[in-house]
Amino acid sequence: MKKFTANLLLILLSILFGFSVHSSVYAADDAKVEIWSYSLNERIEHRSIEVGKSNPNFGIMFTPSDIVANKIKWSIDDTSIATVTGNNDTATVNAVKEGMTTLRLNVSTESNGKLSHSSVISVYTAIDNVYGKVNGKACTFYRGATKKSWIRSEKVKQGQELTIIGSCGSFYYIELPDNYTFDDGRGTRKAYVEKSKVYVPVTDVKAWRNSNDVKVGETTTVTSVVYPQIATVNKATYTTDNSSISTCDGNGNVQGKGEGYTRISATAENKKATCGLSVYSQCSDASGSLKEEADFLIGADSGENIRKAKVPKNQKVTVIGSCGNYFRIKMPTDFNFNDGDNSRIAYVLKSKVYVPVTEIKINKSELNLGEKDVEQLKAQVIPAQATNKTIVWSVAKKGVVEVDQNGKIKVVGTGNTTVIAKSPEGPSAACKITVFKSLDTAKMGDFTLRLVKTTAGCNTLEYSRCKGATQCEVYSGVKRPDGTFKWTFLEGEYGQLCEGGEFDEEVDLGSTRYYKVVAKKKYVRDAFDFVVLDEKTSNIVKVTNGTLTLSGKQKNKKSNTLSWNKLKREDTKKQGYVIYRKVNNDKKYKKLKEVTKNSYTDKSIKKKKKYSYKVRMFYVNEDGKREYSPYSNGITIKVK
Repeated sequence: MKKFTANLLLILLSILFGFSVHSSVYAADDAKVEIWSYSLNERIEHRSIEVGKSNPNFGIMFTPSDIVANKIKWSIDDTSIATVTGNNDTATVNAVKEGMTTLRLNVSTESNGKLSHSSVISVYTAIDNVYGKVNGKACTFYRGATKKSWIRSEKVKQGQELTIIGSCGSFYYIELPDNYTFDDGRGTRKAYVEKSKVYVPVTDVKAWRNSNDVKVGETTTVTSVVYPQIATVNKATYTTDNSSISTCDGNGNVQGKGEGYTRISATAENKKATCGLSVYSQCSDASGSLKEEADFLIGADSGENIRKAKVPKNQKVTVIGSCGNYFRIKMPTDFNFNDGDNSRIAYVLKSKVYVPVTEIKINKSELNLGEKDVEQLKAQVIPAQATNKTIVWSVAKKGVVEVDQNGKIKVVGTGNTTVIAKSPEGPSAACKITVFKSLDTAKMGDFTLRLVKTTAGCNTLEYSRCKGATQCEVYSGVKRPDGTFKWTFLEGEYGQLCEGGEFDEEVDLGSTRYYKVVAKKKYVRDAFDFVVLDEKTSNIVKVTNGTLTLSGKQKNKKSNTLSWNKLKREDTKKQGYVIYRKVNNDKKYKKLKEVTKNSYTDKSIKKKKKYSYKVRMFYVNEDGKREYSPYSNGITIKVK
């Protein structure tokens, strides 16, 4: 129809003005095809399309209008961003994902050869009208999401207000106020601008925590969202109201430091959000009940959300932790909270809960005392959360010792008796007391154990004098997979030998052993009757048998010297050392030399190279096989 109208107009003009009408009115070089909007009657240089939507309004305009097309082809440069479908005269562009691409039109004609045209397609993700403004000294507004697109305005002033309506790669799709005048004079209020040129202020911050509470010494995470999510400052900083209760790093990782309740703040620009955090000490489960009506809270503060209001008196609870003035409690699965959360945990004021005493423990179950001794006993109420922690001290048989209400014992005679610690609620514990005449109950002194030497198959150790000891026991051990030790008694020393001593143990070359010495102070009444008054254990010494310590240095421009401690095996004639070396960044050591002395000079070195060494000892056993020590420490010498 458009071609027919144009041709009809030419015929009428020819009749009026007397010239003939034919396609040669336009030179062949002037023939062109354009991507056209029939609805707007204009050439399409650019279109913006929202992700997931389509624009069907792409048509064709020929100049001159009577050009006959043999073949029309529509295409998209990047089909991951958009696709195109349609017939010869029209096309529909379908937006796939955010980004910028090009729509191309290629036409083969009968008389004018091949003609082509292209349009920029900006596929944007819609944003719901976010306020922003130009942040730089000057910027440019474009028709499309690329600097190659036509310019709408240049040198836009700093502070120019705008509304962000979409995102397209490194550009924002924006709308300008009605009073803004574009350089290109077009009426549309929309354009594109580089994101780096726009400042978007923070309007709000929301903060959440992964859990309502955290145990002392453990870590939880506070997360936050800054609004709008495209704000220039899009990450909050975190702080805690009380650093003695919790610490908080820049990523919102919060560690419980001490029992109590605090608030964690997430701040971005001048906007802040806070959330409460209860830091609790865990304890063994203890049964209790409400002394009066109480609210169950989600955290250890009266301002926290209520999980269950006005829980009646005598309600059974299980106390599992402490947080300041609140107990952390766990309720059975058949207890109904009102907030719909599946967690069975809540907080309740300690003053609302009664926890009965179930047991009393004393730090010592038996004491042997001299006639002038004074001893301090300590009693523990079980559970630790018990409401009434009162302890009443008493003596079963008077005339031997006296005890005050703090558990302090004073000897007043000799013989046997029992000191009792009792709760007013019933549970009690006892300590048996024996008072001896002329008993030396002075505490033993400290002492140490050290390695003297390790040879090929034997370890020699020495322990110092332990003041007050009457017996020393030597133990050798190995470590189990769970970290505990399996100890074997080696020997015992008595009397003057406890002034310190030395001992040996035959072991396999390269094996690892642990050693300790236990010193005891005994009060002996006869050959079959004694009392251990005190006991001290030395430090534990770890020994890997046959350990070599290697040292070395550059001797001159052509050699490095190495030396190590000497290891000797008495029951063999065939023994020595193997030296290993690697050069620069070699992954593996290679055998360099086998020697009998505990030193070696490496004469095969070069300047500006790095040499690493290690060594191990060997001997030939009775079966003719070699036994090796562990490798020594490694050393590196950089040749100058």
